[in-house]
Amino acid sequence: MILYISELKDHCNGKWELELLKESPPVVGKVTHHSIELYWDEAGRIKRIGPCDQWLRFSVEEEDSRTHTFGTIHTGYSKHHIVEGLEPSTLYKFRLKITSQSGEMVYSPVVSVSTTREPMSGKHLHQAINVNDEEAVVQVLQSGTVNVDVPDKFGFTPLMVAAQKGYSRLVNILVEYGADINLKNGSGKTCLMLACFAGHLDIVKFLRTSGADWETCDRTGSTAMHWAADGGHINVIRFLINDSCKVDSKDNGSLWTPLMRVSALSGNARVASLLIQAGADVNVQDKDGKTPLMKKTTKRNLPVVLYRVPEVDLVPRNSSPLLLCQSGDFIKVHYDVILYQNFFHVYKSAVKFLVACANQHTTNQNSVAPLLVIITIVAVEVYVHLLNPQVPLQTLDKVQDFFIK
Repeated sequence: MILYISELKDHCNGKWELELLKESPPVVGKVTHHSIELYWDEAGRIKRIGPCDQWLRFSVEEEDSRTHTFGTIHTGYSKHHIVEGLEPSTLYKFRLKITSQSGEMVYSPVVSVSTTREPMSGKHLHQAINVNDEEAVVQVLQSGTVNVDVPDKFGFTPLMVAAQKGYSRLVNILVEYGADINLKNGSGKTCLMLACFAGHLDIVKFLRTSGADWETCDRTGSTAMHWAADGGHINVIRFLINDSCKVDSKDNGSLWTPLMRVSALSGNARVASLLIQAGADVNVQDKDGKTPLMKKTTKRNLPVVLYRVPEVDLVPRNSSPLLLCQSGDFIKVHYDVILYQNFFHVYKSAVKFLVACANQHTTNQNSVAPLLVIITIVAVEVYVHLLNPQVPLQTLDKVQDFFIK
């Protein structure tokens, strides 16, 4: 190409290059769901001579879709730029501003380009699960790009979330697409444990018929029966019992059975009765040697449920009556039963037991004598009985209203 003197002068000032570039918009390269590649002067017609401050400077400008004004998002001497952090499936408009060494500026034509659709991921699957959107769940799974067991940030698989929330149809769909029903989350819980605790019987039945194991333990050693008892859902517990789930499995922390958990935590009398009817050991001891009856509970009816069972030992086998009185453990057991219930024959057995002790005035670690505890609770009638055991407790029925309050 032959340039005349005037054209050569313009070239030296960058004007010729400005005119050349302003005719063409930026060229679109690779486009993803979050980025757009732009480049210009792909033919290499602009020559860079001398230091970079004498080169043409390029600025990529993006149009604001609300104000329809352009703002600069990149400035430099490069002939290439990747715009990142974009939204999926969105239309964007760009133009190039070219500035010469002398400060003269020209603008290229505007180029319009849309980002691609965001590829399916575990995030989309969990979003669909959480809102119980069956159609979206199937769409994600049919894409073939998402693992059906992909965990969320809490370590829950989609099946765990659906089982916990009670989304029966989603549970069926996920299992149909190969979800692993025996996977565990960070604390070792399975979808069966979560469904048992939440009380979703239909899901519990489905998971069981699909191969879920009753005896699988979480990291604390708790089984599905422990979690069903904690949840307090009678229909679920009854199903577990009828399906031969063990009722006396112990966790590996306090060595608590489901019945002990109920005794110490929820105090749910209906659950306790159901477990006892199914053969739960009412005299089993935890790592501290405590039985279900000795567990403290703020519920009024649980101690009576346990006391009604003939096999309950009011005195554990490894303790003598006097030792129990001295330690205060026996008083604690009877105090719980007496204080919260109107089973006044417990008073009689407690009083007779204390009268028979070798030293009725032995104190516990808090310097409280066993007889003093009983006298404080039962008041004058029992005091008279203690002084003279031949005097019967005739007015216990009158005292009943006091204890109910």
